[in-house]
Amino acid sequence: MRRLIWLSAAMGMLSAVAMAFPARAATPAAPSARLESPYAAQTGAEFVTACNSDPASCDGKIANVLMSQMQYETARHLCLSGPAYARAVAPWLKAHPETATMNAEAAIVLALSALYKCGPPNNY
Repeated sequence: MRRLIWLSAAMGMLSAVAMAFPARAATPAAPSARLESPYAAQTGAEFVTACNSDPASCDGKIANVLMSQMQYETARHLCLSGPAYARAVAPWLKAHPETATMNAEAAIVLALSALYKCGPPNNY
């Protein structure tokens, strides 16, 4: 009987604490919050903006896009300059405003194709 009273009192206290501190509903993220990571970018412009704040993830996203495109003709004719090839993509996209509204992955493929096409002027 004592345990039942103690358990009832403990449950009552927990209920009181729960009522005093209700769970907060998750607030939706501001549109700019999703730009913190290049992986979340939907457009070329969002990707460039996110790359400014997270260059390492920018390189990773470019590598992922490149690997996912390897089966297609466009990626087969790329001659990458070396391990740091991804560093030129965001500046190229920024210099080409026509890519701002493109899908981020398509913009990255276009930048890679323009920057690292085999043959002249790259001569790789």
